[in-house]
Amino acid sequence: MEQVYSNNTYKRVYFKETDAGGVVYFGNMSRYIEIGFSEWFREFAIPLNELYKENDLFMVVKRTEQLNFNSSLKYDDMLCIRTTLVKVKNFSMKLKTEIYVEDKLYYDAVTELVPVNHTTKRISRVPEALNKYID
Repeated sequence: MEQVYSNNTYKRVYFKETDAGGVVYFGNMSRYIEIGFSEWFREFAIPLNELYKENDLFMVVKRTEQLNFNSSLKYDDMLCIRTTLVKVKNFSMKLKTEIYVEDKLYYDAVTELVPVNHTTKRISRVPEALNKYID
């Protein structure tokens, strides 16, 4: 059986993330994806601030695909942001983000990240901490 590298992060929806009707703005999904992948890195690879300090790299979202909205998130919902490794290549990686409320799937997507060198502004190889996941 193949190893699954998955992380759950919990976050409550605050009023500032919603419209007047208490429904989460679509634009906040990118924030939730970032929260998820930041915590995934912290658990399975290297905290992103250390990645920057030690390697002069930061992870940039290249694209988000396969977006599925099953239901609207609302004010005061307790979110479970589940982030799972899909694939790591030499110059990119994909993570799947699923957002649950009380075990019901509300949103899911696959995000491709690329490491960018802060000084040169060019795409770099994935950090050494991810080498063990390369296919």
